[in-house]
Amino acid sequence: MTPTNPPPTAPPATNTPSGPVSFVPARQSVWEVPVATDNMVGICASSLSVPYGLIAITQEGNTLTFRDQGVGTYTFQQSATNIYRYSGRSNIAAGNLDMTLTFLSSESWVMHAVTVLDDDATCQHIHDYTAVFKWVR
Repeated sequence: MTPTNPPPTAPPATNTPSGPVSFVPARQSVWEVPVATDNMVGICASSLSVPYGLIAITQEGNTLTFRDQGVGTYTFQQSATNIYRYSGRSNIAAGNLDMTLTFLSSESWVMHAVTVLDDDATCQHIHDYTAVFKWVR
């Protein structure tokens, strides 16, 4: 009897000829992102909840498209191997948003997000997310 290999449970990482290995999936992938606590810094009028849930991620050159069913799409720029950044307007509330997404492995990533709302400019809403790989498309 010939042993069989189990099907892959994580997307294949993008291999680089030299340097660190990229954990960014070569194909579109779907990730589960649980709701994170709103850590507020400054004088804050109210909290901000960002319910991501399932996220589709697609790498295209030095960009990463981050698509959510409810929040919308963000385009991140690569700043280093496995690290992508977004800085611009929030899709969920009127305000500015800075996000840094870091792939830890082919099965997980973390994201640090800071939102400053237009009508609550003395407050930073800080969310730290940990995502888990679900499947490739």
